[in-house]
Amino acid sequence: LEEHLKAMEEQEVQLRNAIATKDKFSSIMAHDLKNPVSSIMGFSQLLSGEIHTREPEEVKTFAEEIYKSSERLHNLLTSLTQWSKSQEGSIQPNKESFPLNKLFAQNIELQKLPMDQKEQKISSSCHSALTVFADFNMMDTVIRNLLSNAIKFTPKDGSIELSASQDGDTVIIQVSDTGQGMNEEEQAKLFRIDQSFSTEGTEGEKGTGMGLIIVQEFVVKNGGEISVQSAKSKGTTFTIQLPKIN
Repeated sequence: LEEHLKAMEEQEVQLRNAIATKDKFSSIMAHDLKNPVSSIMGFSQLLSGEIHTREPEEVKTFAEEIYKSSERLHNLLTSLTQWSKSQEGSIQPNKESFPLNKLFAQNIELQKLPMDQKEQKISSSCHSALTVFADFNMMDTVIRNLLSNAIKFTPKDGSIELSASQDGDTVIIQVSDTGQGMNEEEQAKLFRIDQSFSTEGTEGEKGTGMGLIIVQEFVVKNGGEISVQSAKSKGTTFTIQLPKIN
């Protein structure tokens, strides 16, 4: 009887989690999709109806807002698709050994423009011979999300560091920044689909709240763990531990 009750309690917890996940997913679809779509429709309507009466600078501003909203919509749809496939089990890692410095270099190059715009400094510390055993595309998504977050929450003239080291058969990857940081309550909401946590960056950059959930999904699928250390006004460090070998 005791085992039966315990099993029922576990099933209830799983059901509650599933309902919370569904509610969160619905909330994202209703709120986060609506905002950029409304923005695109509003500014494009102004352009189509009043473009000949607007000053060139106004037209440029409208076009920039349409682009920003389109980019946010694209990022959100990508995150939702990745997360949905992950939940269905249709995304499975294709693991291989690959050098981390290649992964770091291509993501730094990809984020060069937003870093230059915020006049941020970035450093990379990773031995050229250090490899990790994981799915390259999944880890590319992980590093891209973490680096993008670091840029978003770090002010102008701030600094960001990507580093990797080896401890036995484990590779430790860290993404650190000198940004605005988080308190304990905010940190507790990270990686949780049932907790809404999306804040503006230092220049008002918008987020979807889904990026870190995808990061955790992909790290776990590759046999790893992710943790965070942060404090208000003192920056944030995300630490990933992954196997070096199969």
